[in-house]
Amino acid sequence: KQWYQRRVAITAGGVEEENGGDDVEVVFEEQDEDVEFDDMSQFTFSRHTASVFCVAISHTEKYCLSGGEDDTAYIWNTENPDEYAKIEGHKDSVTHRGFSPGDSYFFTADMSGYIQLFKPEGSTTPAKVWDFEVGDVEWVKWHSLVPILMAGTSDGAVWMWKGPSFETKT
Repeated sequence: KQWYQRRVAITAGGVEEENGGDDVEVVFEEQDEDVEFDDMSQFTFSRHTASVFCVAISHTEKYCLSGGEDDTAYIWNTENPDEYAKIEGHKDSVTHRGFSPGDSYFFTADMSGYIQLFKPEGSTTPAKVWDFEVGDVEWVKWHSLVPILMAGTSDGAVWMWKGPSFETKT
């Protein structure tokens, strides 16, 4: 592959081009696709079939939650990575996830605004508490002390759900 680069110097007086502004050919050598590396991780969670966009570790470090481009999320037992549950039902890439204070609940949310809430009653059988759909999600966060989940959408709305009933407030 060949790339062309224009060399410039930024000075106090402004931008000055070097070499009279001529394009300079820069050639990059192709890299080997099969680059080997040492995997020094304790566990490797490899169930996603596409890119992983988000990861969270529970406060007790017992669970790991991941979400990805494959429209799924997984909850893993960090002590035994063979214990996991696949969270399905999302309509778009899962880009938000999190554990409530005390790890009583966890949520997953996709780009289209579909939010699911679970109780992690064992990593292989989380119990679904509710689901809710809002507009395109920009952010989703737990309150730092109590089980209140909040979300902001691209249209400027802010949503709040207060546990344990998770009634909706906007």
